[in-house]
Amino acid sequence: MNITHPTSGSVCLALLIIPILLTSCAIIGGRPRGVGLAGKTIVLDPGHGGEQLGAVGLNGLEEKTPNLDVSKKLKKMLEKDGAKVYLTRQQDDQTVSLKDRVTFTKKKKADLFVSLHHNANAQVDRTTDRSELYYSWWSDGPSRDVANQLYSSFHKHIGLPQLPVRPAIYYVTKHNDEPCVLGEPSYLSNPEREAKLKTESHQQEEAEAYYEGIKNYFDGGIPRTEELQINDDVTETGMLTVQATILDEQGGSGIDPATIELKIDDQPLPHHFDHGTGKLTAASPQPLASGRHTLSLMARNRRGNATSPARKEFTVTIPPATLQLACAPSWAPVKGAFGIQVRVSVTDKNGNPAADGSKVSFVTDRGTPGSSEDSTTGGRAGTYLTVKDPRGKALIFATCGNLYDRVEVQFDSTCSSLVTGTVTNGQDGPPLAGAWVKLGDRMVRTDENGHFLFEDVKSEPHPLRVQCPGYRSHEDKLRIRKKTGLNQNIVLQPLYGGLLVDKSVAIDAEGGGDEPAAVGPAGLKASDVNLRVAQYLREYLTAAGATVHMTRTRFVETLDPVVRTRFIRDLKPHKMISISHSNPYMDKDGSRCFHFYTDKEGGALAQKIQKHLVSYLGTPDLGVAEWSSYLMIEAYVDRTLVTPTVVTDPTAEHRLKDPVYLRREAYAIFCGLLEDFGLQVTATGTIAGTITDGKNKAIEGALVILDDAFVQQTGPDGAYRFVCVEPGTRTISVHRSGYTSTKQTLKVAQNQEASGSFQMAEKK
Repeated sequence: MNITHPTSGSVCLALLIIPILLTSCAIIGGRPRGVGLAGKTIVLDPGHGGEQLGAVGLNGLEEKTPNLDVSKKLKKMLEKDGAKVYLTRQQDDQTVSLKDRVTFTKKKKADLFVSLHHNANAQVDRTTDRSELYYSWWSDGPSRDVANQLYSSFHKHIGLPQLPVRPAIYYVTKHNDEPCVLGEPSYLSNPEREAKLKTESHQQEEAEAYYEGIKNYFDGGIPRTEELQINDDVTETGMLTVQATILDEQGGSGIDPATIELKIDDQPLPHHFDHGTGKLTAASPQPLASGRHTLSLMARNRRGNATSPARKEFTVTIPPATLQLACAPSWAPVKGAFGIQVRVSVTDKNGNPAADGSKVSFVTDRGTPGSSEDSTTGGRAGTYLTVKDPRGKALIFATCGNLYDRVEVQFDSTCSSLVTGTVTNGQDGPPLAGAWVKLGDRMVRTDENGHFLFEDVKSEPHPLRVQCPGYRSHEDKLRIRKKTGLNQNIVLQPLYGGLLVDKSVAIDAEGGGDEPAAVGPAGLKASDVNLRVAQYLREYLTAAGATVHMTRTRFVETLDPVVRTRFIRDLKPHKMISISHSNPYMDKDGSRCFHFYTDKEGGALAQKIQKHLVSYLGTPDLGVAEWSSYLMIEAYVDRTLVTPTVVTDPTAEHRLKDPVYLRREAYAIFCGLLEDFGLQVTATGTIAGTITDGKNKAIEGALVILDDAFVQQTGPDGAYRFVCVEPGTRTISVHRSGYTSTKQTLKVAQNQEASGSFQMAEKK
């Protein structure tokens, strides 16, 4: 074999060709891979336009105009570096819908979408002027990377105070492909800024700020995920294997393996990454359960730029393999009537719960019904049998496909008495899970089907008490016969007609931890007061049957506004109440509720709560106003910011140190929520009174409870007051350490006030 050495000329030619190959833009999937702006497709979206004026400055400048002016200047700068740039509108009198802007961007297969705006202050504070940047709500990836680059360039070229970059749910950031950002470099509502925005030089400065941030982003290289694949048989076996390729752009810095985030259902999945080829391989350490699963993958290059998140959704459906049947009680007396709780657990071959919806059939030779069917949830299903005067034993069978199991319930004359039953919502209503059932000194909670069981019950009279949030309590006395079963079906009546049952409310106590929100003259933190009122409000709402979620539950918690907002967005509650006792625009004692200007339902909620704060607390009425904090803009639910008063006022601060007053604030907010959920306040009554001792001296600190649900606390004057009380027979119970508790019934009439003054006897 002859080996020919290269000539010096061919070596020189090779040395010339290699750099060209390294710096050229390789095309993959029809899109450029080279680092930098050249060949990139960018869509610029001048906000508003035509009939959509946007914000209007004090001297008449319409936001749509500088938005377009800056966009045109930016377009020229980007095109000079080789980018393909498109505007969603070309003229100031052109009206373009948000949907059309997104459709246009997707048709262009843009590498980047930037929406250009100028902000305004909802509180009409003309002094506000700052820069803000927002990115796609669901991702902390490429959209956030662009926003961070713009943040730095805004600081350099514009130099205004800046909020941290934040995700937003604006239409164009919600529906566009990533990366997409929305910029607010300054506030047009500020007169000085408005004047500058009319000048070519300032428009050019803003355009240069955008240009530099965008250029720096693309100069960092845009990594991508290719060929994210999973094994076909995962749907049948539950064993997941993953293969993917993660590559940086030609000339880029390469993938940083420490940043790879591979997750299955938001849980990290162990993986192996080959630096040379960019190949990623992974496998689930355990079989996945039947049901829907989501695989996600994101990584960054060594310059910090992220890939667009890659996702795959798939469903695992593994046939049931085992079935286990159990019942309670398994031994029962031969006299009387009682219920039998029957439960089945169904798992697949991997020991995971069977797929939801798997049909299970139940059959018994004794009891009612003789047969029934249920579908699994979390691998569990069940039924409830009623047995009367049994003999011998009962056989219970369960089948699921080809699976089968059976149990026996023995009926024996030596068995102790037992009490079973079902708690339901109204006559023929659905069962109530989680109700507290107290028989004598023993207490249990109803299961998911509203059933309860007491075994080994003594044969004597027992008081029965049943309580469930959202319902009036039930009291009875049961006479238990010796060695006999007793089945007791209990019907609870909903409070306020069930207005808040199955409703969800999110409560945000502003501040917390290192963020006191404001501090009063005597040192009282607004954040602490906010949480106390939130806790009392949660108590009222829970008692009325609502499900309550709080953004924070501890005084020491410091939560970023984005964390709070995402928490609420993920919950999708019916209402959101943000509680504040500080406000830069409130310098005196008084109540005021706020809402976001486009949230009409939130405005109505604010009006109702404001009315109850003023009427119940007697505070000065400062009215309802608009508010544009991040949480109020982005929470996207019926929402209001409630400020019963401010800690910075000395008179108000003194009141706010008293838990009795904080509870009353919460009660006023609760009444406003009741009305917003549909309560006809004019059809309710009032109970008010004073709690005194045997010498007619006011008792401070007594707990006064309406219908075993709603709690008030007496102050130094011993007084309490319930409003929005349902007409009819109501119960008032009073408790105070050192005194004998008392409980009485009152008749409440519509639009009338019932007297509820009580004397308490001291304990000897």
